[in-house]
Amino acid sequence: MNGERGRRWRPLFAPLATAALTLAACGGGAGGPAATPEACVAPPEGIGPDAAATLQVEDANGTYCLHADDVLTVFLRVPLEQAAAGWQPVHVSDQSVLQPMNAGVLTLPRGVTGAVYRAQPGTAQLTSVRAPCASPDAGCAPDLVWRVSVVVSKGAP
Repeated sequence: MNGERGRRWRPLFAPLATAALTLAACGGGAGGPAATPEACVAPPEGIGPDAAATLQVEDANGTYCLHADDVLTVFLRVPLEQAAAGWQPVHVSDQSVLQPMNAGVLTLPRGVTGAVYRAQPGTAQLTSVRAPCASPDAGCAPDLVWRVSVVVSKGAP
């Protein structure tokens, strides 16, 4: 899992994706005004079977766009010497938006916490923490809290 994958294209793609999503959410000028969605950017490309997108530690604090029925994987890694204080299981704020999936036969390396979700329209937050932090809202050091928002649109790309 290379931390550089797709990173060089994100600065070019993100503004275009945000503009396109904003236009689509507003009906492109036809059909009247619509509620403006939370600003989001395209997530990094997917890692794993059928994954449309994958979020990792370096994607923290972002807001990402998905489409209904996309599969999202999450892989949070710590160095092996810190595996005992690794990331806790990923918590999803709304399981009707990001529905946990069975990863099938997926054995993660030591020090990696993973999750797989199928996206449905709406917005949800994903969070995880590392020891000694007990919860995302406990006032912990930023490197001990992982949090992202995911905005799922109804239509396919």
